[in-house]
Formats: sequence, C-alpha cells, structure tokens
Amino acid sequence: MEVYRRLFDKGYDECRMGCTLACSHGVKDFVPTTGPPKGKKVYVDGPEYETIAECGSSNLSIFDLFAIIEINFY
Repeated sequence: MEVYRRLFDKGYDECRMGCTLACSHGVKDFVPTTGPPKGKKVYVDGPEYETIAECGSSNLSIFDLFAIIEINFY
C-alpha cells in the first residue's frame, strides 16, 4: 500500500465529500505506455477500489501497479 500512497495526488482522495472509505484517488503526471496518449503525461482519476480488485491480482492476476493504473485510465 505504501507504493500506491506515494503515487496518489495528495489533494484528491475521495469521490464525494464525507466518504468514509475514500477508495477513489488520482495519479498526477502518469505516462501511459499504449494508445493515443502514449508517452504523454495524463491525470488518472483513480485507480479506485473496483479497478484494483477486479482488474488486479484478484481476478486477472495482474500484479503490475502501473498496468492497473493504465487500465483504470482507459
């Protein structure tokens, strides 16, 4: 979790005011490795709990943090 914590935008930590779970995050200056924005800095609205759980190690056996963030971007 510490690796994720260093990537998250410090000013964005929840999807709505008062959310007790605060599972939604943002990643500033992420550089995708595929698609039209390849090599350009983008802001990723996430990864959220659902993306991490459903597209990560639980279901797809993806353990690469940056791949999960890029999946969330698309």
